Amino acid sequence: MESHQSPDNARDLLGALHADRVSLADRLAAPFWFYPAFAALTALYVGTPALPDGNVSAAFAAVPVAAAATLALLYPRISGVRPAAVGPMGWSVLVGLLVGVLGLLSMSYGVVASLSAWWVLLPQAVCFAIVLFGGRLFDGVYRTHLHAGGVRQLTGRRTRSSWS
Repeated sequence: MESHQSPDNARDLLGALHADRVSLADRLAAPFWFYPAFAALTALYVGTPALPDGNVSAAFAAVPVAAAATLALLYPRISGVRPAAVGPMGWSVLVGLLVGVLGLLSMSYGVVASLSAWWVLLPQAVCFAIVLFGGRLFDGVYRTHLHAGGVRQLTGRRTRSSWS
C-alpha cells in the first residue's frame, strides 16, 4: 500500500501525536496532595499493630486500607486518563513499594511485641518517606512511559501508536 502524503505532512502528524502525548502526561500529573495523602494512609496502616487488641482496632485497621484503595481507584477519574500499561520499570517500583510496606508492617509487629508501642512510630515514619518518594518516582516513571504511548483516555479513544 502506497502513501501519497508528503514527508512534511508525516512530520506534522508525528508532531501532533507527540503534542497529544505531552498533553496527556500533563493531565496525568498527580495533584500535590495525592502522594502525601496516600503515604499518610499507608503509614497509618503500618502503625495499626500498636492499637489495643479488640474489634475496634480491627475495624480501624480497615479504614486506611479502604481509603487508600478508594484513592487509587478514583485516580483515573481525577486525572481523566486510564492507564493501559505502566511498563516494566513502573511495575518494579510498585512491587518494591509493596514489599517495603509489608516489611515495615512486619517490623511494626515485631517492635510492638518486643519493645513498646511507641517504637511503631519509627516504621511509620520510614513508611511515609518510602511511599511518598516511591510514589513520586512511580509518577515520573509512568509519565515517561506515557510519552512512549501507553494510555487510553476515558472516552475510549486509543492514543498508543503502533510504532512505539
